[in-house]
Amino acid sequence: MLSIGKIEEALEQSHKATELDSANAVSFEVTDKIIGMDETNYEAYVNRCFALLGMGKYKEAVEAGNIAIELDSDKSLAYLNRSIAFFNTEDYEKAIEDGETAIQLAKNENDEDIISKGYISIGNAYVGKHQYDKAIEMYQKAAEYNVNDRLLSEINSNMGKAFLEKNNFDEAIRFADIAIELNGKDDKPYVVKAEALLEADKKEEAMETILKAIEIKPDSFLAYNLVVLPLVLIIFAIVIITKIKKTGMQV
Repeated sequence: MLSIGKIEEALEQSHKATELDSANAVSFEVTDKIIGMDETNYEAYVNRCFALLGMGKYKEAVEAGNIAIELDSDKSLAYLNRSIAFFNTEDYEKAIEDGETAIQLAKNENDEDIISKGYISIGNAYVGKHQYDKAIEMYQKAAEYNVNDRLLSEINSNMGKAFLEKNNFDEAIRFADIAIELNGKDDKPYVVKAEALLEADKKEEAMETILKAIEIKPDSFLAYNLVVLPLVLIIFAIVIITKIKKTGMQV
């Protein structure tokens, strides 16, 4: 039997690994080893769930969250992680339920970060349900807590996406700009802004914005293939056609 000290050391390594997206697989392997040593280790299953989320294995993340909650139903993080997993499996009602539980438990723990993330997860679920006003309400609540600029940027980016879905393009652009100001290294608010600009018939500005997103995170380009690639092709076509019309060029 491994000593508690060695298990805690392994858990610490797991926490560090999950800080980077590229280390999710490593984190999963670490938690797998810990669970092999101690099948009742709550934190190992919480970290396993988080790693699986990063790997895009959402059904497996739900299963890891289930075990974590069976081991300790009084801690908020497992509910938050499972809420996010449920959102990604499109089980929105369960995502909302787990988000609410995470918030209540986090209030007892005085953990404003988890409270805010709980509201974000609920807001995302309402977007999935096409209830955009409810989503905006949840994002507004998420922004009330003392969180870092990166998380606040995510909240504003999501808010922009909700307004985009409501066809309120001015507000979508405004919140995307706030998100960019808070964290200019995140490509997602640029994508939201570009979509809103295109819908607002500001094609050249939309192109500049989406190219900025690709510049920030080139490896995410294919992840947005259902949004960004058609967007880029459409804008290129419109810009070229417009210039041809203006100059009288022949195709």
